[in-house]
Amino acid sequence: TASAATPADPALATFFAKLRAGEKQSVVAYGTSVTRDGAWVKLMDDWFAQKFPGQVTVINSGGRGQNSVWGLANVEPQVLAHHPGLVFIEFGINDAHERFKLPVEQCRKNLDGIIAAIRAQNSDTAIVLQTMNALWDAPNGFKTADTSRPHLNDCYENYRAAARELHLPLVDNYPAWLKMKQTDYAHFQALLPDGTHPNNYGGYLLSRIV
Repeated sequence: TASAATPADPALATFFAKLRAGEKQSVVAYGTSVTRDGAWVKLMDDWFAQKFPGQVTVINSGGRGQNSVWGLANVEPQVLAHHPGLVFIEFGINDAHERFKLPVEQCRKNLDGIIAAIRAQNSDTAIVLQTMNALWDAPNGFKTADTSRPHLNDCYENYRAAARELHLPLVDNYPAWLKMKQTDYAHFQALLPDGTHPNNYGGYLLSRIV
């Protein structure tokens, strides 16, 4: 299951206070294909629809195969254009891919830039950072999903550090997925049939964020 470390965040409290007051809000999920094709976004949309009917528009701005360089370059059309009250951010899983040759330090700078751009538009926008799932080399899917990301935890650590330093909520999914990988590998593989993207039930695990 997802592990959420959520400090007292005034922006997040304000977001939900506005919903309870009947105001409409937009929520943007911003990240990689784990967001773009992720069941967790739809499940989150369903949760908001149940709790606050007709009030929340959830926008899936994930980019397949993208990393934080793309995230920083596209924050205006993909995020700011929607004037969100809440943004979820995850790019660590692709920042770690060796084909991009991105230094971990640059990934953190990109993340900081995305956060700064959102806060520059509206300092009250709530921002939730996320680490995502672990991976495996699936013979019938992404054959090097895991081995092509030797610094995955380092890239996820960027999100933990940013959450601590900027006092942002963090949903640290990775440790729970890693524990499953280490203790119940067959189940772990079944939840990630292609080695990278959780199936619908795996997406449910990633959806436990609000």
